[in-house]
Amino acid sequence: MFIKNELKHFYKIMFTVVLVFMSVMTVTSQLLLKTNLSRGYRRNEIGIPVSDGIKLYQEGTVVFSMKDDTDADVRLLRNGVYAGNFASGKIGIYVLEGDVLEFVHNGLKSKKTVYVDSVSANIDSLQKGQAIYLYGHKMTNAGVVRMNERAK
Repeated sequence: MFIKNELKHFYKIMFTVVLVFMSVMTVTSQLLLKTNLSRGYRRNEIGIPVSDGIKLYQEGTVVFSMKDDTDADVRLLRNGVYAGNFASGKIGIYVLEGDVLEFVHNGLKSKKTVYVDSVSANIDSLQKGQAIYLYGHKMTNAGVVRMNERAK
């Protein structure tokens, strides 16, 4: 197919193409990171910029309860980290913008209901009195915390 001299020439061309492509991609990514063009591409940016390099993070509170039941096997995770269980029937936690709240419940024999007992005024994604239904062997997503501009 290729003779030895043609193969060397082909490898040189391929090496040059890959080198140029990687250089262009590196320069492009650095430009996006250093300029305001990247503002729309950064998905996990939270906090309100106060001054150069300093951000203000808004905090809220949520209290979940199981009205007629207590169950230490039902656990709340915030961003995948254990935040509490329902041994006392209630869990109160502090949350930030973008926190993911999930309930872990392994081996529930009957359907259980968790209610949002109270929520601070600056949280839009959860409502007071909202019911979250748990059943089976799984995780149930309570939602992603979304904040608004109102004060606590």
